[in-house]
Amino acid sequence: MIPISCVLLAGGKSSRLGRDKQKEIVGGMRVVDREISVLTQLSDDIVMVGDTLFRQAELGIVGGIRCVTDIYPGYGSLGGLFSGLSHCKYDWAVVVAGDMPFLNQRLFEDLSSKISDDIDAVVPKFEGRMQTTHALYSKNCLPHIGDSIRNGNLRMNSYFDSIGLQIVELDNVMPKIINSFLNINTEDDLKEARHIALVNQCL
Repeated sequence: MIPISCVLLAGGKSSRLGRDKQKEIVGGMRVVDREISVLTQLSDDIVMVGDTLFRQAELGIVGGIRCVTDIYPGYGSLGGLFSGLSHCKYDWAVVVAGDMPFLNQRLFEDLSSKISDDIDAVVPKFEGRMQTTHALYSKNCLPHIGDSIRNGNLRMNSYFDSIGLQIVELDNVMPKIINSFLNINTEDDLKEARHIALVNQCL
């Protein structure tokens, strides 16, 4: 596998849940700690994008991670992607949202195997939906992301027609792979995550 960085989109805002999702406990660990435990197996370069430079301190994370703020504040996940990629040590990065407690290391290694010279992003697709905040991006995407932001188009796939895109279909895969895409937006999502963690502990 080529060297890759990891970008954790950790803005901290959670309008639907009403509190900081990354501090929620799932399976005995905070969501953010579960994510970092996987990302550190993938890379020696982890960039956390927060809404303030104090985000890392707010989460009580010490060492091994660089915290940066948005270059384009207020532009959501696309702005976070731009900022994270801009600060990465390597040309490619695993990029994940900050509320995904079941990241699967093997899945990211498999996605990394799809990287080639004519590809700028590797995005899994599950049940008809591209998982754009659980994907791999190269720095070649940066000018196209910047154009989208300046044009006010903040969809994560707004620039995909302008890059070399590899979509990886992942239907009919094992539950532990599917769970890698689970993110926490609501109380029901949190309950589901805790149930999955409990079942996994019992296996």
